[in-house]
Amino acid sequence: MKKAIIYLALSILFVPNILGAGNYKIDSLKTLVSKVSDDTSKVTLLNLIASELIDIAPDSALTYVDLAFDLAEAKGSDLKIAECYNITGNIFRAQDEYRKALELHTEVLEMYEALDKPLGWVRIEIGKDYYALNSFDTARAFFNRSIAEFENNMDADGHGVGLNNLGMVDLVLGNDLEALKLFVKSTEIFEKLDRLDGMAWSYELMAGVYYQQRDGDKALEYLLKSKKIYGKRRDLRGLMSVYLKLGPIYVWMGSQAEALDNYKLAMQFAEEIGDDKSAAVANNRIGDVYAEKLELEKALRYQKKALAIQEKIRDKVEMSVTLNSIGGIFVKQLNSSSAIDFLEQSIALAEEIGYKFMMNQSYSLLAEAHSLNDDYKSAYKYQLLHTETHDQLFDEKRMQKIQELQARYEDKKDEEAIVLLTKENRIQELKANTDGIVKYGLLVGFLLLGIVMFLILNRNKIKQKAMAELEEMNEKMEGTIQHRTKELQEQKKGLEASRNSMAILSVIGRELTSTLDFETIYGKLHERISEMMKAECFGVRIYHPETNVIDYKYEIENGVRGEPMDISMDDIDNYSVWCVVNKKEIFINDNLKEFREYTKKIVVPGGETPHSLLFSPMMKDGKVVGVITVQSFERNAYSKYHADILKTLASYTAIALENAGAFAKLERRMNTSTAN
Repeated sequence: MKKAIIYLALSILFVPNILGAGNYKIDSLKTLVSKVSDDTSKVTLLNLIASELIDIAPDSALTYVDLAFDLAEAKGSDLKIAECYNITGNIFRAQDEYRKALELHTEVLEMYEALDKPLGWVRIEIGKDYYALNSFDTARAFFNRSIAEFENNMDADGHGVGLNNLGMVDLVLGNDLEALKLFVKSTEIFEKLDRLDGMAWSYELMAGVYYQQRDGDKALEYLLKSKKIYGKRRDLRGLMSVYLKLGPIYVWMGSQAEALDNYKLAMQFAEEIGDDKSAAVANNRIGDVYAEKLELEKALRYQKKALAIQEKIRDKVEMSVTLNSIGGIFVKQLNSSSAIDFLEQSIALAEEIGYKFMMNQSYSLLAEAHSLNDDYKSAYKYQLLHTETHDQLFDEKRMQKIQELQARYEDKKDEEAIVLLTKENRIQELKANTDGIVKYGLLVGFLLLGIVMFLILNRNKIKQKAMAELEEMNEKMEGTIQHRTKELQEQKKGLEASRNSMAILSVIGRELTSTLDFETIYGKLHERISEMMKAECFGVRIYHPETNVIDYKYEIENGVRGEPMDISMDDIDNYSVWCVVNKKEIFINDNLKEFREYTKKIVVPGGETPHSLLFSPMMKDGKVVGVITVQSFERNAYSKYHADILKTLASYTAIALENAGAFAKLERRMNTSTAN
């Protein structure tokens, strides 16, 4: 296949990302191709058709690009050849061939530099390639450079697109507030341009921030705004995208029927516009919901339909997801041999494409599948692999965060150094000017010494005044320099403390997730948390949805272990209940003043009333499995730093409890098998 890509007009490049595309548009473009006689126009139209086909039929898209490339090459147009390369790169990226996409887009950048063409949109494509390769710092650099160029060229449309892509980097790195600011800014730009499609895209991204923040209501609000715009525009692709995103929110909010309705609408629109990839995703998600409802035959039917489509279009990423889902269904059906077969296929694909998250999911299910065969050695092996890959994923994310903080610190340090250097230069200039005045004054003094003595005295006064002003300015400058240097040192200490905390938490996480005894997990967790914050009261509470209760499994108050107890989920004035229902943290530093944000009244199941409280839900695969709480009898005992620590440890503890549960299950089966 010829190397080829297109760099179309800026508005055209934006089409694949946020504009609806239906077959009627492709048919119209084909008609135009048959009517125009100019080869240059034909190249542009063929590339437009290829752009529309990227997500629907990438192989057909390549065919059209090849036709365009032949015409461009015959015409000897380097610009049109570069445009063909650009589109080909986009096709490779859609087919998960990220390295090939990057090579082509880099070549386009070099060609555009040689042709003295604007580079902003090419840099956007390169940024997307690096984003797909998880090289987020490099992606950020390309997006920032494109934004700067768009601003210089007063290209508001490109500016909005650049902001959204930059925000997606922040979103994946967990910088939710920064991402939200960028998405809001892009929305304002698109609103001024009356670009409804751009606004709808920004709303979708804002919904992603709120979804990540576990604020289902807000996520729903912005997705419905996006849906309204797409509906008015009769944009089937946009509607399909929104319906696919509404599904998981409804699942998370406990409304499986609503989730199914939205996924089925997404599937319907995907089939209508011929988007096989999205149709397969919709089928997979429908199967997941039916599996959750334990309607396993329905679930299997939809998953196999998804797999057939993905095999046809060679979508390896989603194939690994669907194979994992099918394996999980067979585990629920106690069909261990089929489960192992599909899960091993999922792992093989995930390893091939470097999809660690899916490897992690499949390892866990494989452990369960092997335990069904009483193959406890294999089960234990895969349980350990599950734990190891989870730690790797967590450490990678933390390392990305550390690198980003380090980069920001270095940028800030460079800025401060420039400011300080400028101030020092100013001081030197002032000194030089003053020295000149002094020398000149002395010369004039000698020449006029015999004329007027009071002029000499006056000159000395001027000198003294200038020197006094210089000394005063110098002292101020030195004070400023010392102050800013202190600030930089404090920032560096803060960064180092953050890095150390992350490293410590990673060690604690590995310690917890490698422990397979519940009581040991509770004890280690309490010990470690007590080292990092006040914890006069500490509790690990397990949520049992089947009985609708929260089990106070491990409670410590002033060093004394409390008796286990159950709390009904109907007790709406209980902080743990609020935490489970809302899937959010509780942060209180003055209980008497702040309790109304969470409950109507303060209810203490036992012991004294604490003043400062932190609660964090333990989440696994989007579901709450329990709550960790630390409490103090002092006011203002906690900061956001402590809340973040507890949130991180809650994530580790959820994994540790799952591992311990799986091990306990294996032990019970082994004991039963031995007894028989």
